[in-house]
Amino acid sequence: MRWARRSAWLLGAATLVIAAAGLALMAWDWSTPVPKGYFGIRGFAGLYAVGFGGVGALMTWRRPGHLVGWILAVVGLVEALDFVTFEYGLAGSAGRGLPGSGYAGWVQLWIWVPFVALVAVYLVLLFPDGRVSSPRWRPVSWLACGCAVIAAAGLAFSPGSEGPNLPGLSNPFGVAPAEVPFDAAVAGLAGLVCCAVLAVWSLVARGRR
Repeated sequence: MRWARRSAWLLGAATLVIAAAGLALMAWDWSTPVPKGYFGIRGFAGLYAVGFGGVGALMTWRRPGHLVGWILAVVGLVEALDFVTFEYGLAGSAGRGLPGSGYAGWVQLWIWVPFVALVAVYLVLLFPDGRVSSPRWRPVSWLACGCAVIAAAGLAFSPGSEGPNLPGLSNPFGVAPAEVPFDAAVAGLAGLVCCAVLAVWSLVARGRR
């Protein structure tokens, strides 16, 4: 339990440090406008990082063996990485001379997939006690993991620009033909949506029981 609590606080501290770095980059490069296709409000990923990471740290401190707390803590870390890589890539696309901005922007192509999988599937599937309601729901967690990996890999290797968030950067790991990674991403995302529906179904069944 002591090791788990220390790991939880280290994870929370890493989340705060990375989110702070993203905030510093945003303040430094605030004059650069976000692309028209950008989804959401600039800086919202940092708020998600602090919110999810803070609640996750508190839960894992009180209940180190509770998987819901760990899921929230990992979601906070993912959102912190989303925040800092977007701001770094945006500054690089504006000609700030930052090294490796294309690789930071590459993370933007797929970083949202684990966020969706953790929140829409695993958090729902394991709520509220951190365990699946019955062994028959375990294949849903395995399928969601496989679909998330396939979707993230398909997006990560799609050639062209780095999505609507950073259209000024090109994917350094894009492969041809483009249809192969695109079809993989579509298949993985479709499977992830099905897993999310099944997770909601399991929560309803748990509530009725």
